[in-house]
Amino acid sequence: MFYLRELQKSDLCLINKWRNNPELIKLLGAPFRYVNLTVDEQWFEAYMSNRGNSIRCTIVEKNSGEIIGLVSLLSIDYINRSAEFHIMIGEYEKRRKGAGTFAVNTMLQHAFNNMNLQRVELLVLENNLAAQHLYEKVGFVREGIKRKVIFKNNEYMDMYLYSILKDEYKYKMFGGGGEVKYLPDYCICTEISNMVKKHIMETCDSAFMYPICIRSDFNQLLEKIDNYAYFIIAYNYEVLGYVAMYANDLSTKEAYISLIVVRKKYQNKHVGKTLLQKCFEFARYHSFEKVKLEVRKDNKKAIKFYENNGFSMLEEASNESFYMICDLDWKSNRL
Repeated sequence: MFYLRELQKSDLCLINKWRNNPELIKLLGAPFRYVNLTVDEQWFEAYMSNRGNSIRCTIVEKNSGEIIGLVSLLSIDYINRSAEFHIMIGEYEKRRKGAGTFAVNTMLQHAFNNMNLQRVELLVLENNLAAQHLYEKVGFVREGIKRKVIFKNNEYMDMYLYSILKDEYKYKMFGGGGEVKYLPDYCICTEISNMVKKHIMETCDSAFMYPICIRSDFNQLLEKIDNYAYFIIAYNYEVLGYVAMYANDLSTKEAYISLIVVRKKYQNKHVGKTLLQKCFEFARYHSFEKVKLEVRKDNKKAIKFYENNGFSMLEEASNESFYMICDLDWKSNRL
C-alpha cells in the first residue's frame, strides 16, 4: 500500500543513491552521470524556488514509511494546460508490486482534477517495454517516435512520445459514456503473507452469495491458496476486493479462477474488471491460453459480468453450477 507526499530535503541521500545506480538510469531517458550530494541539494533548492511550474512527489510505502520512488509533473503550462510526466521506482525489489500503477493514476488524477490540466505527455525509451505497457494500460497513446534522440549504453536509441488527455483518462477508467461519479484511487498488490490473506478474505466475505470463511474446510482452502494460487488484491486505504487463481495445469494451458469478489460498496466501479485483467495478464505471461472458472446457476449477476468480460458457458459443473471459459486470444484482441 502506498501514498504520495511532496519531495523533502531529508529524501536527498536516498535519491542521490538512486541517481548513481547505472542499472536504474539505464531505463530512464537521462544519461548516466556521477552525481554528488551537493548537486542534488542544489537541484532541490531550484525545485523549491520554482514550485509553481513543477510538482515532485515521493512514492511512500504505507506500512514502513519507506520512500521507494519519485513521480513528477514538470514544465506545467497553465495557458495550454499541459505538463510532462516522469516516474522512477528507485528500489528494484519494490517494482512490479503496484507502486508504479498507483503513482501514475494518482498523479494523473491530481493533474486532471486538481490542476485542471488538459494534457499530460512523456517520453520513454524504445526498449523499456514494462514502462510502455504500464502507460498504455492506464490510457496513454503513443503519438510518435523521436528517432535516435539519445545516446545510452553505447548506442543511439529512439524514444517514444506518449500523451493522455483528460477525457481519454476518464474514458479509459470508466469504459466511456455517462456521468463520472467515482474515481477509483486504488492499486494492485500480489505479494501478500498468509495471515494477511486470511484477513482480506474475512473482510470481503459478506460480498459472496455463500460466504467462504464459515466453511468447515476454510483453513485447508487458505493453505492451498497460500501454497499454489496467484493471489491479487485491489486496495486503497482499505481492501476493495481480491482474486485467487491457479495457473498450474501446463497440460491443458487452462488457468483457473477459484475465487473473485469485490466488496459491495465498491461494486459497479470497474474493480472486478481490473482484477480479471490482472489474471489475464498473468496467465498470458505464463503462456496459458484460457482462463476457466465455476459460477452458480442462480448467480445471474456474476454470469452477466463474466460474459461481458469474454467468458462463455462451457459445461455443467454440478446441479448448482456451470463452468465458464475465456479464450485469452479473443480477450487480447478485444481489449
